[in-house]
Amino acid sequence: MTSHCEIEGGSFISLALLEKSRITTVVVSDEAVKNKLDFDFIAFGAMSNTKTEDMFRNDGNNLAEYSLSKQRFIRKRDQSVLYEPNEAFDHGIILKIHPTQFPNRSWIACAGYGESGTSGAAYFLAQHWTELEGRLKHLPPDTPFLAVIEVERGKDESAKLALFET
Repeated sequence: MTSHCEIEGGSFISLALLEKSRITTVVVSDEAVKNKLDFDFIAFGAMSNTKTEDMFRNDGNNLAEYSLSKQRFIRKRDQSVLYEPNEAFDHGIILKIHPTQFPNRSWIACAGYGESGTSGAAYFLAQHWTELEGRLKHLPPDTPFLAVIEVERGKDESAKLALFET
């Protein structure tokens, strides 16, 4: 069993990669690859996914993590909260880093606060990659980034960029 947001997120990304780049994807559980570091991946979920947890702890991540004490996504540099939840919206993050052990690899997480936060972040990554690329065009290639996504609960297609940081 897995949650709705993880299935939706995986579907959004798999279809977009196949349609837009002809890249085929392999879907595996985080437990099946929990000991691997030398590969590119997109993880779905925050503290329910061991690969996302790896990203939060990795020295190559100086952008964001999930704070259990604050029950929020926070900036790593100063521990400030990235957004305040509200009743109308869920929020998610798209986090891209290069792990210190394998700096030529890209690790991406779509993680959320609330079901629609995770699936909305994955939808945004799949359907609005060019918007993220546009934010990166004046930076060195493959710059790590953090995007906060706001999404109406239950409506992944409403996902919009609320914050972008490198």
